[in-house]
Amino acid sequence: MTFKFFLIPFYVPDNYSPEAIALGEGLAELGHKVISNINYWYIPEENRYLFNEDSESDYDVGIYDYKYLYHSKKWTLNRVNTQKLNVLLDRNDWLIPEWNNKQVIDKFNVILADHLLAHVQYPSNIHPWAIGYTNRIKKYIDESRNNFQSENKEIVYNFRVGHNLRGFLLDKIKKIKSQYSLELRITDNLFQTSIESNSIDSIYWKQTAKRHNPDYYKLLNRSLMTLAFGGYFEYKPFFYQPYTLFERVVRKPFAVAYRLLTKFNADASSLIFVFQYDSFRMWEAFYSNTCPILLDMKYWNFKLPVMPVEGEHYIGIRKMDCKTLDEKLNTLTPETIMKIGSNGSKWVQEYYSPVAVAQRLEKKLAHL
Repeated sequence: MTFKFFLIPFYVPDNYSPEAIALGEGLAELGHKVISNINYWYIPEENRYLFNEDSESDYDVGIYDYKYLYHSKKWTLNRVNTQKLNVLLDRNDWLIPEWNNKQVIDKFNVILADHLLAHVQYPSNIHPWAIGYTNRIKKYIDESRNNFQSENKEIVYNFRVGHNLRGFLLDKIKKIKSQYSLELRITDNLFQTSIESNSIDSIYWKQTAKRHNPDYYKLLNRSLMTLAFGGYFEYKPFFYQPYTLFERVVRKPFAVAYRLLTKFNADASSLIFVFQYDSFRMWEAFYSNTCPILLDMKYWNFKLPVMPVEGEHYIGIRKMDCKTLDEKLNTLTPETIMKIGSNGSKWVQEYYSPVAVAQRLEKKLAHL
């Protein structure tokens, strides 16, 4: 089959599209033809683009990245070829997904949506998806995979961007008395990089909107545990934005109760929901040697195509006061934590490699 990806150039601010890259890599490896409306994702080691511009060839499946749709919605929706199978990749941040629009839902056979929640009802063509990892991540992490330090007893954190969830939980984790020390390990910053200009790493750094960081991948491999959660929390009940007046009124009692509980240092986890929970950091941590510390995905109603198991593939945080995390860390030996990290790496390679995600899409298309 021929798959045509509809993308916009990476130099538009923060236009890194790892879901499209992983799918393109996997589909190509499975023997499909992959083309695009533009040249995208340059692979400097091979002096070629993963996606080559092709305006002439026919195609079987059109795959639209949500950023392409966002920047050209009216133009795009009027020109989607409904004689083809059409797929939307939607990792839209915040609570305003591109698919939350009847015109969009009606135009696409399959919508692969990130940040879904298990207790929310979605249209039948919306399926859970995730960032996953690409061949670049695989290559760079594999290069230092044997560098793990068995005597390491640290919980490392290295957040590139602040989310309110990260700030809140980090303050709580700093207060717990664990046998494992919490350590900030800075490898780069958002505004300036130590990566040499005109190098292969510099090309990747630019294409990933400053996310490519070889020193960070090495840090993951030699760290026992890594804080890898991300996202934001809001007062219940759950609604997509923009909020109506009714929805604002309904949320008000939860907001008041939350402020009262937190004022007296009481746990308020039952009054909030977490969104935009998927992150680049999570999948990099899963693939590496480290054991990721994340929110307990089942407890917080996260919805992925294949769910990891807390305690087997990662260490989970339930309530926002982090008391259960404190108790758990004090019962786990370094050897057990290393085993959880190893299990997580094997799990992510089985279910979220480029080939695995491409095969998942193949199965969905076969059932249409």
